[in-house]
Amino acid sequence: CLIYSYAAGNYEGKSWDVAFEIEQRAATRAVLWPLVQNEVYSDQRHQLSPDTARRLFAPDHVLRGSISSFETYFQCPYAYFLKSGLRLSRGSLTTVDAAITGTIQHALLEQGIRSQGKAYASLSETEINAILNPYFQQLDALFPDQHAEIDQIQRRMQLNLKQLLQALAAMEENTSFAPAFQELRFEEDLLETGGVTVRLNGIIDRIDTCLNDLRILDYKSSAKTLSEARVKAGLQLQLLTYLIIAVRKLGLQPAGAYYCSLKNETISVSEASLNGRRMEIEDVDRDEWMSELQSSHQLKGWTMKECEGLDYDGTHVQGLTCKDGQVKVRSLKDFDNVQALILELYQLLVQQLSAGRIELDPVEGACLFCDFKPVCRLRKAPKKPAALVGKEEGKEVRDGDSME
Repeated sequence: CLIYSYAAGNYEGKSWDVAFEIEQRAATRAVLWPLVQNEVYSDQRHQLSPDTARRLFAPDHVLRGSISSFETYFQCPYAYFLKSGLRLSRGSLTTVDAAITGTIQHALLEQGIRSQGKAYASLSETEINAILNPYFQQLDALFPDQHAEIDQIQRRMQLNLKQLLQALAAMEENTSFAPAFQELRFEEDLLETGGVTVRLNGIIDRIDTCLNDLRILDYKSSAKTLSEARVKAGLQLQLLTYLIIAVRKLGLQPAGAYYCSLKNETISVSEASLNGRRMEIEDVDRDEWMSELQSSHQLKGWTMKECEGLDYDGTHVQGLTCKDGQVKVRSLKDFDNVQALILELYQLLVQQLSAGRIELDPVEGACLFCDFKPVCRLRKAPKKPAALVGKEEGKEVRDGDSME
């Protein structure tokens, strides 16, 4: 048996064909070798049997997990299966990453509030260093070959936190809400559906109270907003679930839930401007760019109750306006509607997991920091997020659609 074997292409990406004379002699057209890279790929649907899914995810009829893990399911069911079902992990820590630095910043705010209450924002540079030093000494001991990098991270964090506390001080001076709980750990049965109880565990960064009202603050390492479209797609469960749990545990009225960015955003500032009509150089008003700096540290989220003490001047919480000394909420969300929407998403989660649905079907952005890219073999573009609940038939859901 004589085999004529040759490469189908060269390293320049150009295809190769066998000589016509050889093809005539073989009396047959060339076929590809049965190699892995020559297999015709089919988009296999990953599916578990309902019995396997129940034993894997809820063996005692209880679906346990953190809220962020359930967000992972709506981002990509297959990633959730690998991480929470098979419990795969990326391995041991090898360097200082964003999660570690974020944890240290959380610790500083927690300790500052615990020791000084609402006056935590007045921490001096010496006090900031006293809180940070033990953590960075531990990092030095853990990663001795990264001393210079760790030292630089500490210096940058000290400067960042000093500027951050100045912005938070202005926010604290303009609200009647005061910190009541920091880093509140919880384990809560959210609901029971289809014979399965959803049991959540996690940590709420901060709960503020004022009389019979409460608000949630969730610290983030960068600016983040609450998108209604992403909420309805199951991609932003955490903040609103925190609010539901806090209301249940404390029995207070929900005033709002907000992200608090710990990052000092880069703001472009012009030193002067040219008045074209008078052909004069005019200095930029310092108050203008200070206002822009302040808006970058606004609490961003949803407000669910008109509260006089939420923000006295309407500049520290997103979605508020101040006219004639009266602060109003531009878009007031209804807590009962929000709660019903979130619970419906968890019901959908239980239904899909109970049916064994673990498709490799990520939404845009889900693959960016995924630990499982080398094993998933995704061969298609991620899909755009789509509303799973709270939508009308034939109506596309976009950011800005109302939930009032």
